[in-house]
Amino acid sequence: MLLAALLGYLALQLVNQIRYENYLVNNVGGTFSLMAAGIVRHDGDKQQQWIEIVERLTGIPLEVGPLKEPERFTLYHLKKDNQALLIASDPGQQTASIALPLPGNSQHFVQAKLEDINQTVTRMTALLILNELGRHPKQQREAILKQLDQNFSYDLTLVTAKETELDQSQLRQLARGDIVINLNDTLSSNPFIKVYARFGNSGLYLTVGPINIFQWYPVSIIFLLVISGALLVLAAGYILIAPFEKKLKRLEQGINLAGTSKANPIELSGNDGISRMADSVNAMMLRIEGLIKQQRQLTHDISHELRTPVARMMFRVEGMSIDCLDTQRPHISGMKKDLGNLNHMIDEILTCARLDDNPQPLDKEEFDLLPLVQSMVYDLTIQHPDIAFHNGSNCERLILRADDALLLRAIQNLLNNACRHCQSHILTTIKVTEKYIHICVEDDGSGIPEEERERIFDPFIRLDKSRNRALGGFGLGLPIVQKVTQHHGGHVYVEQSPSLGGASFIIDLPIALLSREQPVYKTDKKADKT
Repeated sequence: MLLAALLGYLALQLVNQIRYENYLVNNVGGTFSLMAAGIVRHDGDKQQQWIEIVERLTGIPLEVGPLKEPERFTLYHLKKDNQALLIASDPGQQTASIALPLPGNSQHFVQAKLEDINQTVTRMTALLILNELGRHPKQQREAILKQLDQNFSYDLTLVTAKETELDQSQLRQLARGDIVINLNDTLSSNPFIKVYARFGNSGLYLTVGPINIFQWYPVSIIFLLVISGALLVLAAGYILIAPFEKKLKRLEQGINLAGTSKANPIELSGNDGISRMADSVNAMMLRIEGLIKQQRQLTHDISHELRTPVARMMFRVEGMSIDCLDTQRPHISGMKKDLGNLNHMIDEILTCARLDDNPQPLDKEEFDLLPLVQSMVYDLTIQHPDIAFHNGSNCERLILRADDALLLRAIQNLLNNACRHCQSHILTTIKVTEKYIHICVEDDGSGIPEEERERIFDPFIRLDKSRNRALGGFGLGLPIVQKVTQHHGGHVYVEQSPSLGGASFIIDLPIALLSREQPVYKTDKKADKT
């Protein structure tokens, strides 16, 4: 902002200098042309007397002689005769030095320093014009006035008293030989001056103007500079912030990919704070990745190590069951069941660990999902005769290209979960929508509280109201479902069942998994859930 303010100030000074010098050429050039002509018409002492009279009447010190410091001046030309006019302006001090070469002597100039170009110069202009007209016969004065008018940007006219629009006091001033200067439209953005002087005893009055008053700080230029400054600040801010914004975006992307298969070190060049932060994040990610690998390896090793003692215990319990007493058989049967559960938990842990490892390419083969799911449901109807299973699919065949073992494992986990928590009904729906392969398992149980629906996919999580050890499960089934779904490019989530009122677990797989041999059926747009 300081830079914009400085540039705005310099721009205003430069613009004002150009405007001011052009204003001087249009409004002062003719005056100095008359002044130079008057000096040339006189010789010796008369010339000096004429200069002193002009100085006394106008209050402007004049100097005639060689030009001092010519490098300060800018050359302009008058309209009428292309006469040279040199100007050195100082917008900061609102002053200007004017120099005009004397006719017939280009080495000598009439020079003056102007501080008030409005009142002083206009008064001097009127006097010089009256003097020039007085030198010519009456019949030539109108033609002479037209010639003089060509060197001025404002009008020079002779009018009657009625045409002046002056009041009686001003007319009395003119009658005494005074010059009247009227300031008009002072409240507007373009105020101007009109100068009136009596032209001898002709009954006419010389009118000079309207002469626009130079505005150092016009509203239009200030407004333009403010807009330009604002745009400059915005552009400079964008140029300064854009590289940091790009680095922050890359840093954010790198952090979001942390822990996924696409994770890579965040590479940012430079020695700024964001680059140093990226180095720290990379080091932190490496430490976290190392800890996760250690944890996974530890889980994997412990699970494998547990298989051997569990197998030995199963073998010994089987041996004990041969010669045990009848009173001991229930205890041995319970031990077998506990060991079976332990063995199943080890399998679940190893499956989670395998899915958490760097993902290997899926063993994709084409298979028809519907008969395999129907077979699982049939087996569950035998195991749970008190549960009514329902089907809501919209197709007769569903040929996918996917890892059938993993995908069926995920669906099996959802069905087992529903069997544990339902009251008497389970609905399985498999539909092909416009965007997804939609697999849904619903039950009429107590459902999942909305605030817990994200947490249930974490390992070893059991909800107090809906899950406990009496219902079975180790809190690993749903995490396996989530990992399998993610490996296939889909996502899993839970809602409240609209038809049964319990939990509704939904797997949405990408439509790209459909085989080319899959028949096209009418899709259900209402089932599109993203």
